[in-house]
Amino acid sequence: MEKGYNYCACFFAFLILIFKTVNGQEKIGEIGIDADERNITNLSGALNDSISFHLIVNKSKEKQNFRTSVVFFDLLGRSKTVSIDESEKRPTYLTFHVRFP
Repeated sequence: MEKGYNYCACFFAFLILIFKTVNGQEKIGEIGIDADERNITNLSGALNDSISFHLIVNKSKEKQNFRTSVVFFDLLGRSKTVSIDESEKRPTYLTFHVRFP
């Protein structure tokens, strides 16, 4: 009976840790998608400890072309969007690399 109690206690402690971690994250910003576009894919990562980036590929419903843009967020929630490319072929992005000094 004691082993079963230990397993239950460990399980509930694990659930509490997961719940705290998931609910403890704050939303720093929002990326909107135009009404005439559909999100195809995105690639997100951290450039350093205070800036994150989000590479977004959207497909236009009317023109049937793909638009790529990058959104940067800082810790204060400020964002900067940079348009990268617009093409008829779907772009493929596999990875990113950041070298810290």
